[in-house]
Amino acid sequence: MQKTLKKHQGISVSELLSLIPDQELVRLAKETKVDYYSKVLYGRAVFYMLLMGLLSSARASLRVLEDVFNLKSFKTIFNLTPSKTVKYNSISERLGVMKVEFFEKAFEFFYAQLSQLYSQDEMLTQKIVRVDSTMVAETSAKLLEGMCVGCKKDGKKQTKFTIAYDGLFPCDAEVYSRQADLSEDRAIPAVVLSCAEKYTGKIYIFDRGVQKRETFDGLSKGKIEFVCRLKESSRREVVRTMETGNGRPIGSLFLVSDEEVRLFGTRNRKPTKETFRLITAENISTGSITATKEPNICF
Repeated sequence: MQKTLKKHQGISVSELLSLIPDQELVRLAKETKVDYYSKVLYGRAVFYMLLMGLLSSARASLRVLEDVFNLKSFKTIFNLTPSKTVKYNSISERLGVMKVEFFEKAFEFFYAQLSQLYSQDEMLTQKIVRVDSTMVAETSAKLLEGMCVGCKKDGKKQTKFTIAYDGLFPCDAEVYSRQADLSEDRAIPAVVLSCAEKYTGKIYIFDRGVQKRETFDGLSKGKIEFVCRLKESSRREVVRTMETGNGRPIGSLFLVSDEEVRLFGTRNRKPTKETFRLITAENISTGSITATKEPNICF
């Protein structure tokens, strides 16, 4: 692995593959016994199939993975038996029983390789942590418990994956299956708090799904810096105005105002105990108003 590669804005498939020591995957497969009773979808082959699927499609579905594995070029690159083919349902079954330990050890190995290219100080410069959730229904028929989403009454269940990403790797994650955790007001703050206990000096960014004023108060009181969007109709009390904006351009936005405010909940007439910085801007291209907020520690 060459340190100069970290300066590149992009990387080709061949360069990426050159960074992966093939023999290490073979060793990990033997160590974890991931290939036990497997005749075609060996651990090493599945690893490369998933990697190529993610590189070739924005949505790496089972059908996409099937197409990737059955390509002659794929088998040639990774020295796989040309006559072997798989169906998407076989891939689904294989992924359902594969030992997760194989992928865990592969992640640990590659993270160790990354650490050799970046100093600890360089890695700590990744201050922005993005936190978001996604719903997965791929295995809904196999779940004993899960969430029912929307108005459909088809009996299907879904799980929610909430992940914190620091720009290099996921730094924290949680899996939810209870109906109460369908609300982002529960899922995202829990991951933010968990991540904040382990890492200091981070700024967390999440979407408009988090709206509870109690959550904002708690994060600010805990000295956790965050930025998110606020509904335009949200009630607030201006404590002081730092800048009126006067149409000052900020990237693709025009600054409307920069204020310190207290926020009101939808049902609670009392304002938040903590004050927040509220930045209101107008989108130059669409004319829409965008509001972001962060705790008073960011002043």
